[in-house]
Amino acid sequence: MDKPLDKKDFKNKDSAFVINDEGNATLCMIHQEDGQPYMFPIPDLTLIYFTQAQSNIKDIQVYKNELLTKSAIAKIQTESSTNEFYQFYGAAAAAIIFLSTALESFINQSIPENFIFRQANGQKKCIEEYDHEQIQRFLSTDSKIKNVMPSIYKKDFYKIQNKNTLNIDSLKRLRDEIIHTKIVKNEMHHGVIKKLLAFNYDGALQSVAVFMNFYNPNYIIECDCGLDF
Repeated sequence: MDKPLDKKDFKNKDSAFVINDEGNATLCMIHQEDGQPYMFPIPDLTLIYFTQAQSNIKDIQVYKNELLTKSAIAKIQTESSTNEFYQFYGAAAAAIIFLSTALESFINQSIPENFIFRQANGQKKCIEEYDHEQIQRFLSTDSKIKNVMPSIYKKDFYKIQNKNTLNIDSLKRLRDEIIHTKIVKNEMHHGVIKKLLAFNYDGALQSVAVFMNFYNPNYIIECDCGLDF
């Protein structure tokens, strides 16, 4: 029987492989806190972001219904709807941000390590080159979706405009409005709030899943537990 591992075995280590009972190796991250090492499997962050967005989307309609019930002008208000508004806005904004982050994360992890992306710069009359790190840091999400991904996979999700491309474009625009919040004179945040109330969350979630599966088949799969994925 192997001797138990000691704390010193993990000193100055960031990761290690763990062999499970079936003989499969899992790469784990080692985290040190107060002198105690902790080890946990390195997750796929894209799936975490996607799942978190899905979780928030499930709550949005409930919060929206409660908000509308308490905010109807035709009814005499007996209590404030402030709490319902905070719940709705928090869930809605979180869903948009997490789903957008899942999309960005998926694209970045899809870029091969030695891949070079080339594009013409008409103003400078030259061909620009971007390596793996530069693509992630300097190119917009829109450019990655419409230029980089087709260059890598030799197929283009945006070749034909459809409800999925429109949903993803709407998602990206609304995400930018939330992240870069601007105040319009005499209106404060009216515009972004109205868009959050009207946004097609389920459609955006489905479209992002379709996009991911287009480039990585069965990456997002429907489960047989009665849930969406």
